[in-house]
Amino acid sequence: MTTKQAIAAAARATDWMGGSAVGADVTLRSFGAWIGGRTVRRVGAGQAGLLGAIVGTVLLAGCAASGGEQAETYGAQIGIVNHTSSYIYSASVDGGGGGTSFPFHAGIANICCVTLPRIWRPGLEFVVRWDVPEGSKHNVREKVVTVERYDETGSLYVHFFEDNEIRIVVTEWYPGSRNHPIQVPPQDPYKWIR
Repeated sequence: MTTKQAIAAAARATDWMGGSAVGADVTLRSFGAWIGGRTVRRVGAGQAGLLGAIVGTVLLAGCAASGGEQAETYGAQIGIVNHTSSYIYSASVDGGGGGTSFPFHAGIANICCVTLPRIWRPGLEFVVRWDVPEGSKHNVREKVVTVERYDETGSLYVHFFEDNEIRIVVTEWYPGSRNHPIQVPPQDPYKWIR
C-alpha cells in the first residue's frame, strides 16, 4: 500500500467516524494534494487517537507486505583508487559512476552506483570504462573486469594499475584501512588523512 492510499484510507475512516465531534482542529494540509484537497474536519481526541492507530497500522502493514525477505541484490557505491601516474578524467562501472581521480590517489566510494548480488558468484563481471587524457585529447578505454570474491556486502572499489590492469573488490572498508583488500598507493598525497 502506498502512502497516498494509506492517507486516503485514513480520511475515509475519519468520515466514517462522523468527523464532526468537538475537539482540536486536525488538518492534513501537507497531504491535501494526495487526498484530493480534502482536509479532515474537526476531530475529537478519541477519534484522533483512533485515526492515528489506523494510519499507523495501515502503514506498518504496507511495509510488512513489501519487506520481510532480503533482496538478492543491492545498490553499491563506487570508489576509484588510482595506482598510476596518470590523471583519470572519468571512470564508470557498467554505466554507473563518472568520478575522477588524481594520480596515486585513493578515493572513497561516493559515486552512485552499481547493482551487486548479495552473494558473490563466479563469473561476476562489469564493463569498466575510463578516460585518461593525453594533453587535450581524450583517451577512452574499456575493459571487462571480473569482480574478486567477496563474503560480505560493501562498496565496489575499482583499482587502476599501470598497463591497464584493473582489479575490482567489494568491501565495507575504505581505502587506506588495513582491512581494505588492496593497499593504497604509497605515493597517495592524501594518505595522511586516513
